[in-house]
Amino acid sequence: VASNGLGVVAMREGHYDRAEELFRSSIDIARSLGDEQALAIRLGNLGIAALYRGHLGEARRIFSENLTRCRGLGLAQEVAESLNFLGFAALYRHNHAEAIGIFAESLEAARESGDHVCAIESERGLGCALLLGGHLDEAEQHLARALSSANDAGDLRRVARALDAHGCLAWERDDRARAIDLWRAAESARTQAGVVEHPAERKFLDRWRSRMYEPDVGELRPSTPPLTVDEAVVLARSTDG
Repeated sequence: VASNGLGVVAMREGHYDRAEELFRSSIDIARSLGDEQALAIRLGNLGIAALYRGHLGEARRIFSENLTRCRGLGLAQEVAESLNFLGFAALYRHNHAEAIGIFAESLEAARESGDHVCAIESERGLGCALLLGGHLDEAEQHLARALSSANDAGDLRRVARALDAHGCLAWERDDRARAIDLWRAAESARTQAGVVEHPAERKFLDRWRSRMYEPDVGELRPSTPPLTVDEAVVLARSTDG
């Protein structure tokens, strides 16, 4: 139990090698005890560490196997979470069509199991997949729900993620100033929450965010302090475009 918990802390701090080492140790312990439920949870954590560092093939393999395991054990929340992370593995490979289908399934499973955090993540993932596929109006609906749910729950880490996604949506709609405001607020929210943006998420979002540093948008980068999180939430909730 201790090694699994320490692995979660290491992963949140961005120490992925250490996290994987701790998760593998906890997996060995669960196997030796014949604790199938603990094994499923700890394998899931190992998959998250692989996903976060961008080892997408490994993450997909782990979560595919664990999905079957969790279904066999009747672990409803773990089924939803495995699907959700499979969705992100597809999203980070830029396979939006596959991701849309998986996230739709994980969102339904999360709602049925009462896993509100997984529902927020699946809603955001579905919005991002739709955005990547060019379905901007549908993307906005899901991203708005993810933001509202995260904000209502006081979940600043997931508010930051939703604001980042709203910034990408604004950029796709050619509202660059709005996008930059939302991205700056997201970064501020991450700092307040004390969380580290994992490499796979950063690489995916920088498909859009890196463009704010292009010379032709230099005049849009304000020198004023970023919006507060509350101000950014209000801005994101207003009609895009």
